Amino acid sequence: MNFEILLATSNKHKLEEFRRILAPHGITLYGMSDLNLEALDVEENGDTYFKNAQIKLEALRKITTFPILADDSGLELDAFPHLLGLHTSRYAKQFSNQKEANESIIKLYENNPSTKRDAIFKCALCFSLDDNDIRYFDGEMPGFIANKAIYEHGFGYDPIFIAKENNRCVASLKNEEKDEISHRGKACKKLLVYLKIKGLIK
Repeated sequence: MNFEILLATSNKHKLEEFRRILAPHGITLYGMSDLNLEALDVEENGDTYFKNAQIKLEALRKITTFPILADDSGLELDAFPHLLGLHTSRYAKQFSNQKEANESIIKLYENNPSTKRDAIFKCALCFSLDDNDIRYFDGEMPGFIANKAIYEHGFGYDPIFIAKENNRCVASLKNEEKDEISHRGKACKKLLVYLKIKGLIK
């Protein structure tokens, strides 16, 4: 029987990505709607990604006894450190859609042509079997902002991000290629090591 975990999200793209990474290791991952739970209505006002993930985890712990996985992630721009980061998802919400948000970032660099394009995706995971045990895992994907967007795969800011590891746009990568180098993929690898040590998965 697979080890079951509840992911603290209502984001279908994020759920699909985590499932893709974790399912081959004997993990069944549920989203909020799978268990007929309402979307979390919490203020992610932490000053780190870990704190925001823990806010979601603790809110969900009040209504379920399932093992819980919560994450917070963001895109950080070296030249504009306060623009995204912890506000990454909120930044996009001021636009009609994600594509507009992506194009606004590209325009920002066009208007500042001498600005360094270095950027990094960061992911923080909080995992809890019960109230007394919260574990933390993180992952990073360094890269830089592209000159133009590529809309093939992925979601969020993937279309405008070039990964340093292979010098390719993340949205042009196949799923298995992305999972190998992504911030979420790297954080999940650390989670999987922990779960194996605990004997929860093989």
